[in-house]
Amino acid sequence: MKQPKIIFLFVAIFATLSSCSDTPKDMLVNISVKGLKKGTVYLQKVEDSLIVNVDSIFVNTETPFSLEANIESPELFYLFLDRKSNNANDDRILFFGKKGTITIETSLENYFLGAKITGSSSQDILNEYQAMTKQFQNKRLELFQTYFEAEKANNKDTLAILSKASQNLEKRQLLYTINYAISNADSEVAPYLAITEFPALATSFLDTLQKSLSPKVKASKYGKMLEKYLSENAD
Repeated sequence: MKQPKIIFLFVAIFATLSSCSDTPKDMLVNISVKGLKKGTVYLQKVEDSLIVNVDSIFVNTETPFSLEANIESPELFYLFLDRKSNNANDDRILFFGKKGTITIETSLENYFLGAKITGSSSQDILNEYQAMTKQFQNKRLELFQTYFEAEKANNKDTLAILSKASQNLEKRQLLYTINYAISNADSEVAPYLAITEFPALATSFLDTLQKSLSPKVKASKYGKMLEKYLSENAD
């Protein structure tokens, strides 16, 4: 007579454990990769300077799928698909994760460059910054090409002018980054840019930015990283 009770107890415990493991996580990423019929997709992030997997899924049909992760504050994630491309960065979609639902739509052929990410305000802010830095990069490539041609022609006057123009471009980009970060002090993108884009010589700007951050952002992952960096490099 006791056996049915024991069986019922085991079933109840198993059901409880199963319900705990099925608890939704903070962030849900809905993903669609046109042309992907078979492969493993990984959701990754950086921990202690290493890229680690936080979720993964094997797909064998061209249908949308989802990945999940717990997250305390907005931070960068990677959506990795090993396509065996020559450039490993082309296999990773970089995006700012947050609590809630994020949607990523892309294709197997144009996985990285063709990705459309919606549902993250931090991602929108990062996209705007990256669009501007791309303009700086294009201008830098133009200057490099002109400099190369002037160097072949041994035109020293032009080389001097181009060198000065290159230095001014670097200063303009730094000032743009600083102003952009300060103007978005209520976003976790601000301290992220500070610790990844500001040169070591810009400590005074970092201090100014850190003081302008909202309490919410100061308490975030990148806010804490910026505070730690400043405390370790204080005069």
